[in-house]
Amino acid sequence: ITEFKKEIELNPDNMNAHHGLGEAYLNKNQPDEAMPELNKVLELDPNFKDIHYQLGRAYMTKQMPDEAITEFKKEIELNPDNMNAHCDLGTAYERQNLLDEALSEFNKVLEIDPNFKDIHYQLGRVYMMKEMSDEAIAELEKEIKLNPDNAAAHRDLGAAYLNKNQPDEALSEFNKVLEIDPNFKDM
Repeated sequence: ITEFKKEIELNPDNMNAHHGLGEAYLNKNQPDEAMPELNKVLELDPNFKDIHYQLGRAYMTKQMPDEAITEFKKEIELNPDNMNAHCDLGTAYERQNLLDEALSEFNKVLEIDPNFKDIHYQLGRVYMMKEMSDEAIAELEKEIKLNPDNAAAHRDLGAAYLNKNQPDEALSEFNKVLEIDPNFKDM
């Protein structure tokens, strides 16, 4: 952060420094500090790669999903293969309970990269919200195959098994959660 600030002091229109500073603030969960830096980049170049994605992240952190959705869509318009933008757009839709839209975005990520981190977990979670247990189980099993230590995926798979009246399988998954993380919250 200090280096970016020094660079901006020397060159106030350095878009890369403003972008880097904004991203650094976002990574420290400081969206209010990030927004002016990201907006400065937007002012200098509205098509700057990743700028709308970073603004979307800032809005999500500030619990402003409508604004985040707008920014993620702008990023995808400029960079259709930005998997992070598709994934975070799906999450924003999910938070707005727009589950079909969320599934659509998560499936776009899957088309680009079937092994994208946590994408099967995201899909499984939305299928659970839609009470589609068979689909949830299929996605969560894929997630666990890719990331066997994903305790949340094991928990949700256990819940999906409970929904299907399969208590033995559910108990097995819940036990795996505790094996992975004995202090796991949200059991």
